[in-house]
Amino acid sequence: MQKDADIEEKRVGEGSFVISAGSVIEDAWKKLLADLTVEPIFIDNKPATAKKISMPRIALVETSFHDMDAGWTRFVFDTYKIPFKVVKPGDFSKTDFASSYDVVIFPSSSKSILMSGKYGSAGSYYVSSYAPQFTKGIGAEGMKKMMAFVDAGGTTISWGSSTALFEGTLSILDEKTRSR
Repeated sequence: MQKDADIEEKRVGEGSFVISAGSVIEDAWKKLLADLTVEPIFIDNKPATAKKISMPRIALVETSFHDMDAGWTRFVFDTYKIPFKVVKPGDFSKTDFASSYDVVIFPSSSKSILMSGKYGSAGSYYVSSYAPQFTKGIGAEGMKKMMAFVDAGGTTISWGSSTALFEGTLSILDEKTRSR
């Protein structure tokens, strides 16, 4: 529900879900409802304040380096059958995020690996034993595309070391004034 509403003489809060029974068989509903900790309200017509939701199109950023967080994230998505696509940092400059994804997820990975495809710290980089095709970073052009995605209303989720990507002098376009 997009806002609070009175349905069947009960107050239903914003953020509540309206589920259409459709062609689901009665036994399946009984099984589902038996596990609920809330009491459902049964209605015949969809409320005017209801908004259809759908699964977001998810991009999971994964490097070719030791990427345990990305692996665990894939495991969770696979376990719960959440659709996603893996995007490598080197593919950012040729990816149209706005038309392909709603959410871009950055599991914990160092900024140097994400941006340049190399281990590094404080301006120093270390020689990698990986083949060049596996050590491509996001780069300036790729980061520009990522920020355009955010400016257009795209969502990014980042945790751990990858949050360093979004620190500093980045700016987000003001939706009302269309300026930074």
